[in-house]
Amino acid sequence: MLLDRAPAPVVVHAPAGGAAGSACVVQALGCARSVRAALGAAEGHVLYRENPSKHGPLVELFAPTDPAANAPDAGCVAVVLGHQEAFGVPCTCPASADDAAGTLASVRLAAVAMATDQLGRVLLTRRPASMLTFPGCWVLPGGSVDTSDASVADAALRELREETGLVGAVLASPPLLWESCYPTTQAGWADARREGRRTSHHLVVFVEVRVSSASDLALHSNECDAACWVYPADICVHADARDRARDDLLRREHEAAAGSADARPISAARLDGMYPNELGEGVGRGHRWAIEQLFLRTQSTHFA
Repeated sequence: MLLDRAPAPVVVHAPAGGAAGSACVVQALGCARSVRAALGAAEGHVLYRENPSKHGPLVELFAPTDPAANAPDAGCVAVVLGHQEAFGVPCTCPASADDAAGTLASVRLAAVAMATDQLGRVLLTRRPASMLTFPGCWVLPGGSVDTSDASVADAALRELREETGLVGAVLASPPLLWESCYPTTQAGWADARREGRRTSHHLVVFVEVRVSSASDLALHSNECDAACWVYPADICVHADARDRARDDLLRREHEAAAGSADARPISAARLDGMYPNELGEGVGRGHRWAIEQLFLRTQSTHFA
C-alpha cells in the first residue's frame, strides 16, 4: 500500500509548451489526452525512462515530442499515462490546487502488480475497514517504491509478496502509469494543505506480473481482508453495460481467491462502479483504468 516511507524520486522534464510551474504531471508535460467520461479519467502518451540511483530507481518522464528523449540512445519507451479528469473540464487534478500558491510538493513513486494467473484473470484485493484511506476499496497489490528497491518492477514484486504471499515474474509488456492524488478533489486538497493535513501525490507504475501458483495466496490481514481473481473483461463490461444487461451482470459472483480468510463468493455488485459504490466498495479509479488498459492490450494481441 502507499505508506510514508523513503520515496524513490520522479523527475518530470517539462517541455517549453508545457506548464512547467504546475504540480500536475499531465499539465507539466503538456500531454494531449483523450477523456474516458465513464471513468472520470483521461490518458495520453509520454516517454518513460528508468535508471538506478543511490536513492533507488530514478524514473524520468518526457513529453512525447521531446527531441532528446526520442534519440535512439535515450533509453526511453512510450507508455500510457492516466489521470483523473472530468469531461469538458480543463484539469481536475487535485494537486493543481497548489499551482496558484506556488507550493509544489514532490511526486513520489509507487509500484503496483497487475498479477495474472494462467487463465488470464487479475488479482483484486480489498482494503480493510480499519484503513484510514479508501477502506473497503478493491485494488491491485502495490505500494511505495523504496530507496532499497533495485527497480520499479522489483518493488511491484515485493509488494505483491508482502501483501499476498504470491511470487511472480514480470512480463515484458510496457508499464502503465497513473497520476494519483489524495485527497481526491481540488477542494479537499486545498483544505488539507491549508489545515496542515496529509496530502500525497504519486506516480503509480502498473507492472504486469504472471504468478507461478495462485494457490499460494496468503493475505496480510493489515493490508487486505479479501481477494478474488477476476477476468479483466468483466470489469470493463460492468462500466459499459446498461439496464437489464447490467442487472444480469451484477447477479454474478466471483470465486474468492484460495487462501482468503473469507471463502464466500464475491458478488459482482461489490466490484461494480467506482469506489465508493452503493455498498461502500467498488474498484479504485486508477486501478479500474489500469485493468481496462490491460484488457485492451490483450484484445489487441489476440487480433494482431
